[in-house]
Amino acid sequence: MDLKEWGRIILNQRQKLGRIKEVIILNNEPEKVIDNEGKEHKVIIEDDLRKAKPTDNCIIITQNNKKNVTELMNRWEEYVQNNATIYFINSNGSKWSINARVHNFIVEEKNLKKSLMSLYESNKE
Repeated sequence: MDLKEWGRIILNQRQKLGRIKEVIILNNEPEKVIDNEGKEHKVIIEDDLRKAKPTDNCIIITQNNKKNVTELMNRWEEYVQNNATIYFINSNGSKWSINARVHNFIVEEKNLKKSLMSLYESNKE
């Protein structure tokens, strides 16, 4: 299954759990979601996180690999500023996610790399 399929599955699961109100599909690909407060969140599905352009309150779905986690660290402030939620997906469908703004409150800056690498290592295939 490709990343777009996994993205659709993950968002539909979140909708069934009542965490989001609606998933809007365009050209057979998740385009945006509407949360329970009526706020829109753009969905960005990109294999390579370097190509992703985070927007305000976006949801990014990407592959779980060291290159993408390193890219997240390199552009951390951009993801925090945009309150981005990033889902890292393995080819078998296992995943982990992080909301940059929330994680930024929890972890001290000096421990950011260790924290993100720990999440990656505990969830890689």
